[in-house]
Amino acid sequence: MVFGDDFRQILSVVPRNTKGDVVAAALNRSNIWQHVRVFKLHTNMRVQRVLAQGGAHAQANATRQQTFADYLQHVGEGTERMYPSVGEDSILIPYDMCCNGPTVADLIEEVYGALSIVEYAARSAYIIERAILTPLNEDVDALNKLINDKYAFKKHNGSLAQHRMYYSAYSVVHGEQHGIYPTEFLNTLSFSGVSPHELHLQEGCPIILLRNMTSGLANGPSSLSFNSCNMSLKQRWQQVLQRANECSFHN
Repeated sequence: MVFGDDFRQILSVVPRNTKGDVVAAALNRSNIWQHVRVFKLHTNMRVQRVLAQGGAHAQANATRQQTFADYLQHVGEGTERMYPSVGEDSILIPYDMCCNGPTVADLIEEVYGALSIVEYAARSAYIIERAILTPLNEDVDALNKLINDKYAFKKHNGSLAQHRMYYSAYSVVHGEQHGIYPTEFLNTLSFSGVSPHELHLQEGCPIILLRNMTSGLANGPSSLSFNSCNMSLKQRWQQVLQRANECSFHN
């Protein structure tokens, strides 16, 4: 049996317990760990891929990738330099990893600032290469709305990209409970892995499927763009399955 894991990055999920309980649930604290033979990976494949692709800046990009990997390893192993005068377990984050301002608007500008000048055809690829991670679904929804509202895009013919709001269809299974759980209340709930009640999309925006579906669609595709707003999401995903990654939808 082969186990693959990085205990410095991926810990077990132990709800409502202490840090010690989470660490104790790790595989290397199990009774079978004494029988496990550990093999460590030493070759940075991202660096090798950059060098193999070549180009005028290949060596500089490879060096930057290796420097970042070394930094992550030092942080994970606890060997990165500490600054106790600043605070407990404080380390220095490289300047190029920091946002230039304290507000959410500054963060969006830092990550997606060039989006307003990127050509329409290249917009999906530009967005897919970037992401803002948040711990809560409500923060994801708020950021998506802010970014959609901030950037208005023009297509090749000069017309503005269409926007459309998609709504969920929640309902109570047992009719007698409808008074207890009205639809308006269900629409306010936010679940992990479930899209919000109001899903705001615009033409050309990339989307990602977060769950495997019985129709054969698997989670992961992230280079999907919509070029029309007149089809249901279900119909579009069916066409995504047929047309591989990049899909075009016409009126």
